[in-house]
Amino acid sequence: MKTHLFGADPPELYVLHYLGLKPWLCFRDYDCNWNADILHEFASDIAHKTWGKVHDAMSKNLHKYCLLRSKQKAALEWDRRQAEKGELYQWPLEDKDKRSEIEHML
Repeated sequence: MKTHLFGADPPELYVLHYLGLKPWLCFRDYDCNWNADILHEFASDIAHKTWGKVHDAMSKNLHKYCLLRSKQKAALEWDRRQAEKGELYQWPLEDKDKRSEIEHML
């Protein structure tokens, strides 16, 4: 049911409260909640993709607030490697996240 609501076009759901790791704290190419089995209940590829669309549609001057800090990027990469060892890893669904190449300046 939630997958249908998150991905409906036109939208059937206009408000979404994210639980687990928030999409703006993950790489854009996939929902990093898949990296830890205790967070799987919060993982949603459709909701994660929807956040990407919202991000792209918002004012460009707000994008700087969604940049990943170096420490967060390192943590995500470590989580990804651990998940890969435990076969929890979900391969990236889309292109590479451009935020991974930009240093957080705030």
